[in-house]
Parts: sequence; structure tokens; C-alpha cells
Amino acid sequence: MKPTHNEGVIIGGNATVSGPVAAGRHARAEQYQAGSEATVAREVAKLRELIRTHGTELSDLDSISSEVDEVERETTGARPDRDRTLAALNRLASRVSAVGAVAAGVARLHDIIA
Repeated sequence: MKPTHNEGVIIGGNATVSGPVAAGRHARAEQYQAGSEATVAREVAKLRELIRTHGTELSDLDSISSEVDEVERETTGARPDRDRTLAALNRLASRVSAVGAVAAGVARLHDIIA
């Protein structure tokens, strides 16, 4: 199949793809595996910075901050609750979905924890 215009990534034939794939201007493909506490803490810090940077584009910053606080509490506590953490990240994802950079940060953290 030959596209008549850019369709993004087209993989055909008897191909096997193992790993991330990205196409387009400013595209990024990243792959994460379950991370250590340090990795999770670093990603939470990055997420907070993204929220600060894009705060004017987000609505209900108090709720967004509360969700991030819950994620941080759950991931740093003595008995982390993965299900609670993922639920908070899902709620957070819906709150920040309009801002791609922040949504990508939430997705990255979700992938690390999931």
C-alpha cells in the first residue's frame, strides 16, 4: 500500500516492530519499564514542573495538584497502593488532556508504574 499523503508510520509486509515508533514534526517515542522509587520520584518532579510551566493552559489547578500529591503519597509511602496510584493518574490524565506536554508526562508516569 502506497499512501498518497503522509499517514504517519506505515508498517507493512512481514515486519515485526519491537519498541517505540514516532513520526512527524517534534515526534518522540519513548519506552519505559517499571521503575524504581527514584525513577518514579524523578518523573513526579518532572510532572510538577510541566504543570508549573503550562499552568495557564490548565483549568482547576487545585484538583490537578491534589491528584499529583496523592500519586506522590502513594508512591513514597510505606505500603504503596498501585491501584490507587493508577486511579489517581487516570483522573489526572482526564484533567490535563488538553495540554499535550502535561498529558505525555502523566502517560509516562502511568507507564512506569503500571
